[in-house]
Amino acid sequence: MAKADLVIGGLHATRTTLTRSPQDALELWIRRDHDSEAVSALVALAAQHGAAVHPVDERTLDRLSGDGHHQGVVLRRRPPRPLEINELLSRLEEGAATPLLLVLDNIQDPRNFGACLRVADGAGVDAVIHTRDRSARLTSVVAK
Repeated sequence: MAKADLVIGGLHATRTTLTRSPQDALELWIRRDHDSEAVSALVALAAQHGAAVHPVDERTLDRLSGDGHHQGVVLRRRPPRPLEINELLSRLEEGAATPLLLVLDNIQDPRNFGACLRVADGAGVDAVIHTRDRSARLTSVVAK
């Protein structure tokens, strides 16, 4: 597993990656004895986009996710590619509407950073700008 890859657990986070960024999905681990339609749908999506699917036991999922909050699925994915500010500004200028931006500075706790990103997504934010220094990095904890 590459150090920069993100490992996320849970039905919603996995479904979001497989629908919004399927090219970034690398491997999906599912509980071997799953009997859920939701998990079956994720398996179909992963296979459709070329991600390897591995049926495993619960202990393996616990180890991969780092905690027991995976709902029977764990996904390894590439992290999203950050945009340089000039590329971001060019993309925003192309849009017809006034963009909604969230600017974060010095958010050090990865759980707080993840919460900010989830709220931004729910609020329809077009881009999040955050500092590189003294700030949490995009990690599996943030993605969770």
